[in-house]
Amino acid sequence: MNYLVLAMIVLTVLPIVAGFLIGLIRGIKRSVARAVTIVLCVVAAWLLCGVVSNAVLNAEMPGQGMVVKEYLMQQLTEMMSGIDLSDIILPFVQSLVKVLMFVILFWALQFLTWIIVTPICSAVFRGKDKRKGKVKPKRHRLIGSVIGAVQGLAVALVICMVFSGMFTQVGRLFAMVQDLPQAEQTAETYEMSSEDETAPEGEGSEAMSEVLEMFSGYADSGVGKFYQSLTGKPFEWLSSVTTDKGDTVTLPGLVDSMEGVARMAREVVKMGEIDFAAMMSSGDFSDLKEILGNLDAIKGDLSEQALETINGLLQPMSEALDLPIDLSSLDLNTVEFAKEGEIIENLYGYTQANAEELTVEDAKDIVKQIGESQLILPVVQSASEDITSSLTEEQTDFISSAIDSIEEEQSLSQDKIDALRDIFGV
Repeated sequence: MNYLVLAMIVLTVLPIVAGFLIGLIRGIKRSVARAVTIVLCVVAAWLLCGVVSNAVLNAEMPGQGMVVKEYLMQQLTEMMSGIDLSDIILPFVQSLVKVLMFVILFWALQFLTWIIVTPICSAVFRGKDKRKGKVKPKRHRLIGSVIGAVQGLAVALVICMVFSGMFTQVGRLFAMVQDLPQAEQTAETYEMSSEDETAPEGEGSEAMSEVLEMFSGYADSGVGKFYQSLTGKPFEWLSSVTTDKGDTVTLPGLVDSMEGVARMAREVVKMGEIDFAAMMSSGDFSDLKEILGNLDAIKGDLSEQALETINGLLQPMSEALDLPIDLSSLDLNTVEFAKEGEIIENLYGYTQANAEELTVEDAKDIVKQIGESQLILPVVQSASEDITSSLTEEQTDFISSAIDSIEEEQSLSQDKIDALRDIFGV
């Protein structure tokens, strides 16, 4: 049994039943008055949660000489061995705190209106009825119970919107972490070390696996799908925050970015495992084309917000995931992975061409394509020994002259010129 699903069912049914029973006691007038206050509580919590969350994150940490969000980022950066992931982690924390503040404010405002406004309404309506000598008929109580049930449904939707949204996004994060490129190696390391573990630690690990499974399975449940279709968009609006750079991001959008990074990392790891020597000698680029096609498909699934976020994360995430290829110069807004694949095919064509038919211009053309590429340059750089072994001495001389010419024209940055010289050994 998925206890998260069970909790969501309870959070859905309980407010409706409680609202029905309380509305039966209140009657029409007081039920309407309470329903109005609930709507006002939702609006007030929605408007105030951003202000309160910013105040919390910008509050001074006692004895630390910094505000809360600075302290959190410092601790997280230390945990990541100095890798700065503030572009995604800080907005993620801001969004999470904002959502939690909304729930806290909504509950607090409900309580305050219950102890302040409700008694006033009760005294006013009861006083009028007593002065007029009215006795509340059964139909008034019945209508009041219907209004109370509707009010309970509204409360359930508001609360469940938040919890369902958080369960879904946390589940996506857990699924993403399990699929990271190091997952298999981590699992092997765990199996080796688990032989020395005591029974209590094993039980703890099993309990943690069950928790991860609950979160990962929630989004696929009927309840998870229902609330995602009904409240997914409002949750996205609620979780939106403005970064220090002035960009507006949302919690689902940030998770999309993390998933995009993880999916791309898997493909880049596959690319790093390609035998370039065999590929350049056989001319079989099917594996490379498949990987580049997958990267194009991943890019197509990402929103503009996710693309912008990933662009800022490529360098630190490359370091964090220990990827075999440098992605620091990659711009997802402009790169076309399929066209990048054509460049290496052109390089293969150059290595296979008759040296007597080649000119410096041919070499300049292929060198410039590689230098202007965003992905193939680091790919070829990681396999430079395989490339140089495929070239004749005359082809290498042509390439050396071509690089000298491009350097004089200053059509490529010096960093790329140096990379090209390193690749071709000239």
